[in-house]
Amino acid sequence: MTVRTTTRRVTAIGSIGGVLALIGYIALSGPLSGPRLLPGAPLELPWWILVVGFTLAEAMSVEIESRSEAHSVNFVEFAYVAALLLASPVVVVAARLGGYLVIVATVRRQSPLKFMVNLGVVLAESVTVSMVFWTLIGSRSPIAPIGWLVVFASTSAGYLVSTGLVTLAITLLSGYPGRGMIEQVLLVGGPVALANTTVGLIFVGSMWSRSSIGYLVAAVVAVLFLLHRAYARLSERHKSLSTLHDFTRGL
Repeated sequence: MTVRTTTRRVTAIGSIGGVLALIGYIALSGPLSGPRLLPGAPLELPWWILVVGFTLAEAMSVEIESRSEAHSVNFVEFAYVAALLLASPVVVVAARLGGYLVIVATVRRQSPLKFMVNLGVVLAESVTVSMVFWTLIGSRSPIAPIGWLVVFASTSAGYLVSTGLVTLAITLLSGYPGRGMIEQVLLVGGPVALANTTVGLIFVGSMWSRSSIGYLVAAVVAVLFLLHRAYARLSERHKSLSTLHDFTRGL
């Protein structure tokens, strides 16, 4: 790859980031502006609790690699459900960005270019989720079946926007990742996003109706988190052993 080609690709990504930032600003200062909370909400979650939630959800990520870049499949939909139903749209976007910034500052150090790309993706994702939700929800109850569909549409739209933008960034930086990788991301990440949304609806819905069943769901989520971390460590160890095995065979 020549210096000129690299410069063009970086410029293209920078331009996309600028457009996403502009769209986010217009949305936050227009349709999503103003303090709003759904009628009947049992409580309003403070912004810092949502930042913690998004940080934990972002930390529980699975990387699907393509060349030197990767798609991250995470668990943010669970946090999105709580944020959409128990906070204002501006707080939703701010908390999602805050969670990502905490991860970058403490766990996942990134190059300036990758940071700019991911920040733009997170902004576009959160704005999309909030726009779809607040456009469709109207006076509908989020814990009624029609409200469930609105929540699913919101998180699904955010997932598709995020996946599409990451694929575009990988294509610009490293070339088209291939149909196989995109199918893998959709087949793995799509069901995970739907499952996260479902668990979030059960948990927040139980709070809305003042039921205790949500605590059982929280216990299941905690167990799944521990299993996920164990699986991630095992996968990393297996990858390291495979690399060592390939290296020794080449001697």
